[in-house]
Amino acid sequence: MGRRLKFVFAFQPGPGHWSRMGPIASALRQAGHRVIAATAEPFRLRLGDIPPRDFIAIGPSWEEDKLGRAHAGKRRPLVEVLQRRSTAIASHFFGSASEVSLDLVRLLEGTSRPDLLVFDYTLLGGPPTAEALGLPWAAVFGLTVPFHVTGWPPFGSHFGYARSAALSARYRAIDRSIVRENRKLYAPVQDLWRRAGRRVADPWLPYGRLGRAGIVGSIPECEFPLSTRFPRHIRYVGPLVEDRDAATAPDRELLTFMRRRDGRPLIHVTLGMTYSETAPILRRITGALGSEPVRLIISTGRLDEASVGSALSPSARVLVRRTVPHFDVMSEIDLLICHGGAGTLMKALHFGVPVLVVPLGAEQRSNGARFVHARTGKMLLPARLETASIQRAVHALLDAGRGYARAAGAMGEKARLAGGARYAASLLEEACERRVTS
Repeated sequence: MGRRLKFVFAFQPGPGHWSRMGPIASALRQAGHRVIAATAEPFRLRLGDIPPRDFIAIGPSWEEDKLGRAHAGKRRPLVEVLQRRSTAIASHFFGSASEVSLDLVRLLEGTSRPDLLVFDYTLLGGPPTAEALGLPWAAVFGLTVPFHVTGWPPFGSHFGYARSAALSARYRAIDRSIVRENRKLYAPVQDLWRRAGRRVADPWLPYGRLGRAGIVGSIPECEFPLSTRFPRHIRYVGPLVEDRDAATAPDRELLTFMRRRDGRPLIHVTLGMTYSETAPILRRITGALGSEPVRLIISTGRLDEASVGSALSPSARVLVRRTVPHFDVMSEIDLLICHGGAGTLMKALHFGVPVLVVPLGAEQRSNGARFVHARTGKMLLPARLETASIQRAVHALLDAGRGYARAAGAMGEKARLAGGARYAASLLEEACERRVTS
């Protein structure tokens, strides 16, 4: 495409949301197009050196990974802490839809209209606003799609693929019950769709029926079987990961630790950023592995690095960091233990690393279920996270005879050939071309 295009990338203010949008934005900029980032003002500083003219503030002033911190230090059952955090995040996603919409309308009416609006799929105020303004839009998903596909389990669940009509019917019934239970939560988004001239019971359904493109950061091989009814505009592009930043100063101690081969498997443990303050989970995992014949790289995120020390054996071979460069670490490790965030799992898929998923909220159960289905990982729910269960899962994933590493490696080869962010960028360019020629 010869002409310079203008894209607005609008997303929820969280690291995981930008981690899947950012690589596509970079690919479009490299192709000569203009990309404007639109999110909450506090998140602006985390976007790097972005020109003021290429940023617009939308929605309430908040950051996802800083939400719910008030619950982290309370003496409450772990499950209750996770539920409260997920509820707080979901309330912002749906409750802020009207404010997001008003800001988008104010900023996009008139001459500032872009060629394409590209939404993080959790920015629920975006699509109905685009429809009301008559603007074309596309969506970027994580590893999964949120709308119902025949045979797939309800979004956010850890169920497997429905191989019978009876189980498919059960899944549809569960979906309907979820819509009923969340009708108050969904109300602000449903109201926006009514103003756009559409009646929507389930706010996720428009992603499967509308829009010019839908980008999934995975490959069909790491997915439940795709039915013939799967929307044609939804494309699996492979993991959405940034090219390695050669300008970043290397962590010499980390590189030395990773490359010191002593026959022990190397495991990376991370709970990302948004859920990283779930200290009991991190301590339980590291405590279970501290006496095992493994080496651990532990990312503590928002937790203090000393917070995991008490759970470790003095003889454990461990390196603790707040964060680590995934392009360095993922290429060296034998196993990833994580919360199941889309950004983290995309990197595991890209590098062909088997995973143990401990889902803590959002769509992480759905993400983990895909890796279990593909035989590239296992999943343990927090309520079943005990020393023995952790050790059994790790032993199984590291056992060459079980084939998890082999399956993950084969999946990684296919994922790296899928096209990733550059392919996604070309699909968005094509969406603009269809608008011009239609």
